[in-house]
Amino acid sequence: MKENIIPVRLFEREFLVKTKEPAEKIEKITNFVNEYLSDIQRQKHFKDRLSLSLLATFNIALEYSDLKENYENLTKKLDHKITYLINLIDNFWDKNSCGVRD
Repeated sequence: MKENIIPVRLFEREFLVKTKEPAEKIEKITNFVNEYLSDIQRQKHFKDRLSLSLLATFNIALEYSDLKENYENLTKKLDHKITYLINLIDNFWDKNSCGVRD
């Protein structure tokens, strides 16, 4: 996939993003970040953009960490259930075999 350079505007600053992602996805993420920053600024009344950006980065990283942990836990549970089901099927075939098996 070809890389594109897409201009984005984050909190009144222009950036050029080099990415293989589609422009629609970059626009969606840009809107998310801008809304997130605006929400924090309304709640905390930050004047310093660096502090605002760092707090937003920390909060987004915390949310990401929670989502990643939940995903990993869900994946482990799913793996256990799949293994259990495969064992049930294998046991069934072993007990009910008619002598023909692949």
